[in-house]
Amino acid sequence: MRADDDAHPSGSPSDVHRPVLRLYGVGKEFFGTSVLRDIDLDLHRGQVHALVGENGAGTSTLMKIVPGVHRPDTGTVELDGAPVAFTGPLDAQRAGVATVFQEFNLLRQPGCAP
Repeated sequence: MRADDDAHPSGSPSDVHRPVLRLYGVGKEFFGTSVLRDIDLDLHRGQVHALVGENGAGTSTLMKIVPGVHRPDTGTVELDGAPVAFTGPLDAQRAGVATVFQEFNLLRQPGCAP
């Protein structure tokens, strides 16, 4: 038994190696300008990941695609092996995906006071 198997006692060994969140072939354009092209990212349970880049590198856009603030123009987002298309951060949170944004107003529900 491997250490990873302990984290998922109900999952098969193949489930242990499957990413909990996967983006593949993700692309995004704004007003005809490509800001992301063919992005692949696998996030696994029990690991910490950091996404860093210079201003304009697309990191904020990518992190807004994960919870549905922006929809990718190309590619797929999968959660536990199934394609997802979140309608917004609250929808993502209900599915267990949380993102902490620098712009906190993205977390407010419409009609709520700041």
